[in-house]
Amino acid sequence: MQGVHAALSAELALCRGDLTEVARQLDAARGYFGAQDYLPHHEIPLARLAGSVAAADGRIPDARDHLTRVLDRGFPPGAQRYRFHSECSGVQAGG
Repeated sequence: MQGVHAALSAELALCRGDLTEVARQLDAARGYFGAQDYLPHHEIPLARLAGSVAAADGRIPDARDHLTRVLDRGFPPGAQRYRFHSECSGVQAGG
């Protein structure tokens, strides 16, 4: 639950434009989720956030890498709800 809270806090920080806080919360979320097997409901939102931060910092190749890694895996059943936001982040990153 702490990982979800950190991910949502990162979302709010992104809305505020506080990229430092987004990065801090992303690190926390990754720490809480751990090095588990790929779980779409954890990985997709975090990759989208990381891509958004990279794009906002002007690191377009990094943003594309974050998003491409997730988009290339596809969206398993139940994870479709993340697709729109991930694709919007891809457009922001110049993809």
